Amino acid sequence: MRIGITDTFNEDKFEQYIRWIRSLDDSIEIQKLTYENNGTGDVETLDGFILAGGGDVHPRYYEKEHELAKARGINDRRDEFEFAKISQVLDAEIPILGVCRGMQVMNVYLGGSLSVDWFRTDSTIIQVHRATI
Repeated sequence: MRIGITDTFNEDKFEQYIRWIRSLDDSIEIQKLTYENNGTGDVETLDGFILAGGGDVHPRYYEKEHELAKARGINDRRDEFEFAKISQVLDAEIPILGVCRGMQVMNVYLGGSLSVDWFRTDSTIIQVHRATI
């Protein structure tokens, strides 16, 4: 079995995905998919595709560019790369799992919208999303 995972651009976080998958079956082959190596790797050979977590999708892709200042960790090249990979994976009918940002990217690719990160100007506590695998 071969699973493609989009790059998190944080080796520790990417390793968490690998550990999680290998904890289920250490024979699974993992392919890192990243724009940094021109996305090498044919999705046609994948049995599954994981859109990894990370920074925000650029608000221009869901018509909220006026809220750009609220977005964090934007990576235009990653957005474009992942949109292209989603298209290829859907065409090949490969199962997709979106994790946090990954689900947001898929939602936007399919025509959905998002709320840009919520910030408060009063003294209330801002809830931060943290997850480990």
